[in-house]
Amino acid sequence: MANMAITTVQQEIINSPSERRGALDGRSNKHHRRTIYSAGLDHKKNRLSMATPAKFTLVSGDGVKFTVEYDVIVQSQHLKELLTVAQPDEDVALDMHSVDLREILRYCEYHSKSDSGASKAPTKDIQEWDQNFITEVTKDQEQHLRLVVAADRLTIGGLFRLLVRQLVAKLHNKTSEEIRKEWNIADDLSAEEKAQVLETTTWLYPKEHK
Repeated sequence: MANMAITTVQQEIINSPSERRGALDGRSNKHHRRTIYSAGLDHKKNRLSMATPAKFTLVSGDGVKFTVEYDVIVQSQHLKELLTVAQPDEDVALDMHSVDLREILRYCEYHSKSDSGASKAPTKDIQEWDQNFITEVTKDQEQHLRLVVAADRLTIGGLFRLLVRQLVAKLHNKTSEEIRKEWNIADDLSAEEKAQVLETTTWLYPKEHK
């Protein structure tokens, strides 16, 4: 998980959010739930009518169900696209623990109300809420890494940037060896691969470029 999250941070420096979105494999289970890894969606069929607010049921990997309003769920660009072929009575299964999904939905719910419309909150209030939220959910390193990966996969740009910024702050001014020990990352890169990483992340490992 740590390797995946660190790699995601490095890719963020190079790629735009749209380019980061990887190919996702489609599958269904015995409950006919759709997963966030669906691919090859036919957007010309079964388009969701937006005449009235709809609610959808998200199911975490450990089986916890969350009933979510459309305005909240579409904070995720990937889920927004997935809903073009989903129906309100279909469960949407997500490959993540309920603890992480609950925090992601808390972020999405706040921003669905504060970022637009008559209830738009002052920028200062949003920034303060974001900072308090990020400080809270990144206290646990493992959860921080899981949320980085989840926000990237779900294409929640604002949340992803906040999480990455916090991760970079934790890694800054530390050597790669210090980071490996702190985050329990296996030292499985070749000398050539290490050199390539250092070359593209001079801002992250300043001690190793002196």
